[in-house]
Amino acid sequence: MLHERIAPTITRCSSGCAGLDDVLGGGLPIGHFYLIEGEPGTGKTTLALQFIAEGMKRGEKVLSSVNTQKRPYMNT
Repeated sequence: MLHERIAPTITRCSSGCAGLDDVLGGGLPIGHFYLIEGEPGTGKTTLALQFIAEGMKRGEKVLSSVNTQKRPYMNT
């Protein structure tokens, strides 16, 4: 007899971007840290600000750390 397997429900939070939330299956899984990296102009800061604004709208505490300086040991 086959039994249906039910995947555990993952609690998610909105990224602040409805389209991205759809792709991610409802948002980002909670309880994790996320590093967003990429080339200049790809929307990293915009995504971070949308995520922060969504959290603030929901009354959550938010923290953002931004580093925009290149380090000598980084490949450019």
